[in-house]
Amino acid sequence: MLQNNPSTPASRPARGGFRFFGSWLWIAILVLGLAVTHEHWLPVLSIWLERYQDRAWVESAIRRWGAWAPLASIGLNILQVLLAPIPGQIFAPLNGYLFGPLWGTLYSIVGVQLGSMLAMGLSRVFGRRLAERFTGAALLARWDRLAHRWGLPLILLVFALPLLPDDVLCFVAGLTDIPLRRLFSWTLLARFPGVAAAVLLGDRALRLPIWMLGILGSGLLGLLWLVLHYHRRIQAWFLWRFRRYLHR
Repeated sequence: MLQNNPSTPASRPARGGFRFFGSWLWIAILVLGLAVTHEHWLPVLSIWLERYQDRAWVESAIRRWGAWAPLASIGLNILQVLLAPIPGQIFAPLNGYLFGPLWGTLYSIVGVQLGSMLAMGLSRVFGRRLAERFTGAALLARWDRLAHRWGLPLILLVFALPLLPDDVLCFVAGLTDIPLRRLFSWTLLARFPGVAAAVLLGDRALRLPIWMLGILGSGLLGLLWLVLHYHRRIQAWFLWRFRRYLHR
């Protein structure tokens, strides 16, 4: 059980200081370099964007892959659940772009749910030691304490909100006594709105002007960079806010 002492409020996660400043310095240098050399790379990028905005061209490319295209999509979604460093947020918009809103949502949901149930099943059958190999002992213990206290509501909250470690919660959920069938049903309901919205965003990318598509792509790359570099800090902030809520 997670012990909470009301007299000692949860401490705020530490800030990165110099390392945080150094990261933004490198970003500023990269942006400056791109701005100075834009006459060389911008025309080439515009040509490729125009091609990839052509739905007929995209569908023709997908057809050449045949059945391997949806299988590859589902397989990558399964892997991103099991291999925590792979951010799953990039696959749903990509599926929307490649397959459209209907099939993109289907392939995304099938992939992440299969990966989730595989992670939960492995954790339940082989126990904590195997789960720690996939997630890390400290991270698993941190979320396991909260999940055993708050149960299914916390698990669903993490699955519903972006940028939180739902892959870790899959292994944590497998360590609880909640039936796997119930976990599958509720996590599907919690995940579906976010996945469908991300797929729809990827599908609508084909209809955006090139300049807006460039801004959107830059924003997604920035989000990917933030997730890769600051996922521990994001999790620490969520846990800090959650514990502060508990102390009220």
